[in-house]
Amino acid sequence: MVVPKDELALLIREWYYAASEGKIDAFLDYFVKNESTSYIGTDPNEIWYGYEQIKENVEENFKTYGKWTIMSKNLHVHRNGDTAYFTDEVELAARFGGSSIADDARMSGVLVLENDKWKISQVHFSFGIPNRELLPG
Repeated sequence: MVVPKDELALLIREWYYAASEGKIDAFLDYFVKNESTSYIGTDPNEIWYGYEQIKENVEENFKTYGKWTIMSKNLHVHRNGDTAYFTDEVELAARFGGSSIADDARMSGVLVLENDKWKISQVHFSFGIPNRELLPG
């Protein structure tokens, strides 16, 4: 079942907003706080397991790169009981030193209902690379 505008879509967009405002504690509060939580980021080294590892690396990224804007463009949320899945085409905008980026990206994740609150259990953030660039022939 696709749920375009409900509490889950709002929660995901609020999580994006926390990143956009550089609110580290608010951003991290959306995650399940146990060892089963995972985060895959855009950098090849950004694959973190467990809340403590995610927290440590997210805090470091916020300190290094500051806030980053994630703008939802095509959010789809599917709920199945106490589990929900989302995919989104997003625009990522960020600055670092004299560099900046504003590019299309993809976000997907899994949420679980924990103590009557939805929490992120897994997230994957990526940039699409056309197949012809990966395998030019």
